[in-house]
Amino acid sequence: MKTRWLRPPEKLPDLQARLAAPRFLDGSVLSVTFETDPALIAALLPHPLEHDGSGIATVFVGRWQRSNCVGPFSGGALNLRASYGTLSGVYCLTMPMSTDAAVIFGRELYGEPKKLARVTLERTGARVSATIERHGITYIAIAAELSERDENPGEARGLTFHLKATPRADGHGFDAAPLLVGVTSRTRLRLVERGTAQLTFADSPFDPVADFPVRRVVSATYSEGDTETTAQILAALDPTAALPYYLGKLDPLDGWDAVATAATMEKPR
Repeated sequence: MKTRWLRPPEKLPDLQARLAAPRFLDGSVLSVTFETDPALIAALLPHPLEHDGSGIATVFVGRWQRSNCVGPFSGGALNLRASYGTLSGVYCLTMPMSTDAAVIFGRELYGEPKKLARVTLERTGARVSATIERHGITYIAIAAELSERDENPGEARGLTFHLKATPRADGHGFDAAPLLVGVTSRTRLRLVERGTAQLTFADSPFDPVADFPVRRVVSATYSEGDTETTAQILAALDPTAALPYYLGKLDPLDGWDAVATAATMEKPR
């Protein structure tokens, strides 16, 4: 019996090839690297990831016009500098996305800490602005002024660490040992411009990026290009030690209690 709920066997090789090498095309990305509290970064890295003590973190907001897996979407991330053995990269703390397709794909495949959000990226001349909003709170805002252009942008490579896990159906622990996943990205760049930026975090009970003080903006970069990613499992993690980090990726479940209380108090009597 034919049904669209099942993928036909002849299509499985192509679909698995897309899972193995997702491509995100015609991307425009505004990225800001900044100095923050190194002790906070160290506290948020699950073992065996390590921090170099520099206090370096990066926020990016981007828009991709096409992909081979989720269609067009916008998104962003807060990444913390980290290393695993001899591998240097970043640990992704949060990754808001504009579409459910983008959320589901990356969350299930890589364990990316994705949540649905309203994401904007706009450019007018040398000025670029970006925002991320959830639950009515614009908790990330960037205003950049570009002044320099790279003549030969070439290719950029990066490694991002993710904590991938599936919680048990009874709510206690995991189905299996959580995994440390390393995602390698390769971007063929068509344009790279640099400048200055102002990075602003607003407090939110659901997305507490405001816990990170912005002590100094190190760099601001606007880029355009096509990105392909591949991934590998780096290690199995201790379930007990990983549980606080995994639950920290979710919206705080008791946060809705305060929202419900506030809504009740605001109702006219």
